[in-house]
Amino acid sequence: MSYELVKILTTLTTIDLSDNIFEGGIPDIIGSLKSLKVLNLSHNSLTGHIPYALGNLSKIESLDLSRNKLVGEIPQQLTALTFLAVLNLSQNHLEGRIPRERQFNTFEDNSYLGNPELCGFPLPKECEKNHETDQSSVKTEDSQDTESGFTWQAVVLGYGSGTLLGLVMGHLMLSTGRPKWFNRIADAAEHIVHTRQNRRRSVYIVK
Repeated sequence: MSYELVKILTTLTTIDLSDNIFEGGIPDIIGSLKSLKVLNLSHNSLTGHIPYALGNLSKIESLDLSRNKLVGEIPQQLTALTFLAVLNLSQNHLEGRIPRERQFNTFEDNSYLGNPELCGFPLPKECEKNHETDQSSVKTEDSQDTESGFTWQAVVLGYGSGTLLGLVMGHLMLSTGRPKWFNRIADAAEHIVHTRQNRRRSVYIVK
C-alpha cells in the first residue's frame, strides 16, 4: 500500500518504519527532512547503497539501518552529522573502510557487526593497503619532481645530448682539420701567453 502525505508536520521529527517488508533503495528525498532527529528503517529488505543525501540530516541523533541488504561503502558525508549519538548499520552487506571522523570515533563495533567486508576501527579486521592509493602517491611524487624541474629523465637526456654533441664535434675536427674559428682562438691565446711572459722578463731585467 502507498499513502501520499499532502504535508509533513514540522513537529514530526521521528520516522520509524522498522519491521516491515519494504524493498528497494532508500530514497534520496529523505535527506531534505532537515528537522529529522530519529530515522529507523531496520528489519526490512532494503537494497542499494546508503544515500549520500543522509549527510544533510544535520539534526539527526539516531540512525538505524540495520538488518537490511544494503551494499557499498559507508558514505563519508555521514561524518558531518555532529549530533549523531546512535548509529546501527549492522547485518547488511556493507564493505570498505569505516570513516574515522567526528562522531564515528565514538561508535562501538556493534554498530557494524554482520558486515564481513567492513574493516577498520572499531572492528578487529584491519584494512588492506590500497594499491590504488600507492599508485596515486607515486604519481604525486612524480608530479612534484616534474614541477620542480628536476627529473631523472631530464638528467639522462642532458648528459646524453652533451656526450653526443662532443663526439660529433670531435669527429668533424679530426676529419676536416681544425676549423678557422678554433685556429683564431688558439692563436689569440698563444699571443696572450707570450705577451705575459715578455712582460715578466722585462720587469726582471729592470730590477
